Amino acid sequence: MDKLAQHDSNVHQIKEQLLAGRRITVRSILKSVGTPELRHYIPIIRRRFDIDIATEWVTRNGKRFKEYFLRKQEKAA
Repeated sequence: MDKLAQHDSNVHQIKEQLLAGRRITVRSILKSVGTPELRHYIPIIRRRFDIDIATEWVTRNGKRFKEYFLRKQEKAA
């Protein structure tokens, strides 16, 4: 697979995980997609698809890292 096709595949896989409601991290994307470059793809997904991706600092097991996720949309009454 050439670099552009791999790039587009990574963008698609990361976007699909977000749209599925998952909270993703650099580590989770490294395991599931095979790239350590989540921080590179987040702004691309935000711009290309106009998706509001939220971030939150988390501390677990003495390690601090960011989780990326989509906020749940409030339903109109």
